[in-house]
Amino acid sequence: MQLKSLESLVFLSFISRYNLSKIHQVLSTTEEGDDLYAWLPLLGESDYREEVMEKCWEQTRKSIKKMEENGVQAIPFYSDYYPAALKEMDDFPPVLYVKGAINWPSHLAAVVGPRDFTSSIPAKTEQITRVLLEQGYGIVSGLALGVDTIAHDQALQQKGYTLAVLPGHLNPVYPPPNKDLAIRILEGGGTLISELPFGIPLTQRRFVERNRLTTALSHIVLPMELREKGGTLKTIQHALKQRKTLLLSAFTRDPLADNSLQKLLRKQQKSGNGAVLLSHHLDELKTQLQQLYDSTPR
Repeated sequence: MQLKSLESLVFLSFISRYNLSKIHQVLSTTEEGDDLYAWLPLLGESDYREEVMEKCWEQTRKSIKKMEENGVQAIPFYSDYYPAALKEMDDFPPVLYVKGAINWPSHLAAVVGPRDFTSSIPAKTEQITRVLLEQGYGIVSGLALGVDTIAHDQALQQKGYTLAVLPGHLNPVYPPPNKDLAIRILEGGGTLISELPFGIPLTQRRFVERNRLTTALSHIVLPMELREKGGTLKTIQHALKQRKTLLLSAFTRDPLADNSLQKLLRKQQKSGNGAVLLSHHLDELKTQLQQLYDSTPR
């Protein structure tokens, strides 16, 4: 079997335990038409006994069957439907697993933030999400509790488009309390995506890896709260590395947030990656969004 096939890519996910560095080593050193077994030594594994290989093939067959049973579309990296923005990453997923709409809007904005936010954040998230929708943006977030939930929910209430990037595979969704929200997203014409095939376990590092997809798929990234540490900071780092535009709203004054902001600005200026725009009031944010919308290729 050739490497450039869905079955081979899913098998590669299992035999490597979804180790992206090994997967990309294989993809970068093999050519179209290469036989499946020719690249196994590139994984650096020592155990390729028949029973090990057969177990991975059985996992592959079960995974693809479960995709079909759950209405999940598998989009391999060589497909015309694979998002071009993801291919620009060094560690792009070999396959994107999608449920729901695959033709999403040309302008997407990531709304991100912590799970345990301060008291002003829910109203701020709702307000900014509404502004984004009014300006023609679709909303991208991670289906996590907290800011993500508010952003997705507000998009649905306003009859807008929203895309959720999950850390694990697409059924059951994580976190369990947002199962109904995931159903509403699909019913509202939105999209659920994951890079993990059915059968690959959800581990802690998948949450951080998920954030790089959230930012890569988006044209702009709007963190709702700045902190010294945490998942939001990791997301910001992904965004700047990918040369995205960060929009930071200074609607509330917080000494800790100001300190984080200054550190972020210094780091961005030093690296030259991406762009950071600061808005001091809602009208300024609207103007920035309109300018960015008009300058983004469709």
